[in-house]
Amino acid sequence: MSARDRIKLAVGLVLIAVMGLFSGLHFEMETDITVFLPDQEEGDAQTLAELSRAMTHGELTRTMVLLVRAESLEKTLEAGRELEVRLRDDARTASRLAIIEGGPPPDYERAVYELFFPRRFDYLARDREELEETLSEESLEAAANALLERLANPTSTMLTQIAPRDPFLIFPSIFDGLARSGRGDLSVLDGRYFSERAKSGVLFIGTHAGAFDTRENAPLIEALEDILDELRESVPALHVDQSGVHRFALRAEEMIKADITRISLFSVVLLSSLLLLLFRSLRFIALASLPIGAGMLAGLTASLLVYGRVHGISLAFGAAMLGVTIDYVVHLYAHQALAPRGESPRKSLEAIDRTLILCAASTTVGFFVLLFAPLPGLREVALFAMLGVITSLLVTRTFLPLLMPWEIAHTPLRTALMRLLASTLGALRRNRLFSGSLFIFAIAFAALSLPKLEEGSTIADASVFDEALMREDERVREAVTRFDQRRFVVAIGDSEDEATLAYQRAGAIAREAIQAGELESYLALDSLLVDAQEAHAMRARLQRDDTLPKRLDRAFTEAGFTPGAFAPFFRDLDQQLPPPIRYDDLLDSPLKTLAGTTRVELSDGRIAYLLFLHGIRDTEALRARISKEDRLLFVDQSDLMGASDDASAGSIRKLALIALFGVFLLIALRQRSLRAALASLLPSLVAAFFTLGVLIQLGRAIDLVLVTTLLLIVCMGVDYGVFLVDAERSADPLKQRSSLLAIALSAMTTVMGFGLLALASHPLLSSIGLTALMGILTCLILAPSAIALLGISKKVGTQRSEG
Repeated sequence: MSARDRIKLAVGLVLIAVMGLFSGLHFEMETDITVFLPDQEEGDAQTLAELSRAMTHGELTRTMVLLVRAESLEKTLEAGRELEVRLRDDARTASRLAIIEGGPPPDYERAVYELFFPRRFDYLARDREELEETLSEESLEAAANALLERLANPTSTMLTQIAPRDPFLIFPSIFDGLARSGRGDLSVLDGRYFSERAKSGVLFIGTHAGAFDTRENAPLIEALEDILDELRESVPALHVDQSGVHRFALRAEEMIKADITRISLFSVVLLSSLLLLLFRSLRFIALASLPIGAGMLAGLTASLLVYGRVHGISLAFGAAMLGVTIDYVVHLYAHQALAPRGESPRKSLEAIDRTLILCAASTTVGFFVLLFAPLPGLREVALFAMLGVITSLLVTRTFLPLLMPWEIAHTPLRTALMRLLASTLGALRRNRLFSGSLFIFAIAFAALSLPKLEEGSTIADASVFDEALMREDERVREAVTRFDQRRFVVAIGDSEDEATLAYQRAGAIAREAIQAGELESYLALDSLLVDAQEAHAMRARLQRDDTLPKRLDRAFTEAGFTPGAFAPFFRDLDQQLPPPIRYDDLLDSPLKTLAGTTRVELSDGRIAYLLFLHGIRDTEALRARISKEDRLLFVDQSDLMGASDDASAGSIRKLALIALFGVFLLIALRQRSLRAALASLLPSLVAAFFTLGVLIQLGRAIDLVLVTTLLLIVCMGVDYGVFLVDAERSADPLKQRSSLLAIALSAMTTVMGFGLLALASHPLLSSIGLTALMGILTCLILAPSAIALLGISKKVGTQRSEG
């Protein structure tokens, strides 16, 4: 090794060490599924994606709900109090929780009174037209009778105090509405929230950190479990159910980390065993880890630099590169193992260098094109993998010829494998009829399967992975609120006033749907938020009506009230009234938690309010009502992923075509033959469609990540075709023999890396692994078949005879 070579080696090792140090110091992983929502779309698709991201990181997902049940009602309420006290006292939980609420605040009624009672005039009617009807003689008589009936109730003590100032019972209706909507179907017993259906106390807690911030939430969940374990020792038969996104995020991270660790170790063991048996060289195993490690660190460093963290899916792809980037080492070793005695590793590299570069370039093209994908998650995967592939190739070409042995020991297993490959894959290169039959079968199978492809599969479909957590979450939601948080109406406005008007319109439509029997009920704050301009107009209408005091007094006197009893109502009306309620007023009140879950600010400055639905009896009719309004959207939670997937599908298809064209162009320029280029690309392309057909037949959900995996199979599987075509077109027997060994070993190593993801616990990773496993093995079979099908060997023979 020359001095120059030593310097190159030292510099490379230092760079690898620097990347390792940086990655170790800055490593942070996330599992937020919304990174697989588009950020480059327009219209409703973009709105849905924005809404999903905002909701995922908003107040709604930061809230956790705990159901606490003991052997008696008294002990249940006491256990809830004790749990709340311990959460407040424990430093691990108190510092991370923004909300700990087991019952209404002590001053709840007073705070609500001070907020709404001075503004009660704004809620006398929803608009000026309704106000005129409310002030009619018939309506005044009806109001007097309603008040008389309410005062006859034995529990009307508070009502007698406010009736002179509120003869229309405006504030009691506001308070009753809050009681119904504030905490769903919960009642209040002895100052504690209680679910009659679950016979359990209810505790709401909300975190400072987002639900997907696992670094902050992991210690919180651990502390919560410790507190519950301690509480169970003092409270017999204590049962606690939990609901919240936090546990799903933590579980997803745990599964991904466990999958990566398990599959990486399994891959290392299998790869090491295979290479040791075939080449009988521990040095080979050590050298193979150099480009693999460098590629992994390069991708990880890039992700941390660009995004500040690495997504779990990107990291899993990186771990799977164990079986992909090692292909370059395998090709070099396979050629060197069959090379004449005394031939240097550098000479072996020169023999296959251009083919290696073409293979890496074709893989890189696929990843590079994905840098322009509309899904941020795919762009991160592409950046990670692209830099990993490039780095692995550079390390293989630069350092391995310096470190490899000149002589590679002969092994009986390698000889047996060569014979097996010659009689199987090698035979396929000469049997056009059988090879053609394989292609016909694969194409026909794919063609018959594609019509069975079910539309609407989304990334979210592959993300439901812990049924026990799901069942527990459903139990809590069913006990606490009847309202479906998966289906709701969104009211959107460019400003606060526009959004408020749209929200009120959404409420009006929901009430129309209830009257039509299409909906049972809804949960929203539309009745609390008023349009400021409309409110001022209605106040002015009340204040300038000189006849109203006499007409109201006459109507109520005829009903049996004392004349002049309601003069305080008009005195309050003549006072300087506070401004109408705004959203910020709700945030400064005991209603701040509820307010925070029903409003979302989109990144483009628009405001969105949410109206949750219960008991939808006619989805299509309700959807049709909502669709007539420009500023309203009916959202099924699957729409958040499904519509985004649909909107992104066109972009992904275009990128896939660009990638395929780029790969084909690279190969055609290198091969300088249309037939040779087709023989290189066609096997991987057919393999991708065949794999898609198998996935459809197995009933697997086909989402954009899986489609992207199929594209990557084409870009990686084309290597087999390139090596075989290059070898077949050469006059080098060594290259022809080593190419079979190289692609077989490459397929094995890819299966041991990428394909082993099929064993992952996380459904999305498992689907990726299964797709890669079937795709790569199909490529391995079809690649030599294409040689015979397109007559590459025959053409070569003619050229040689002429030469």
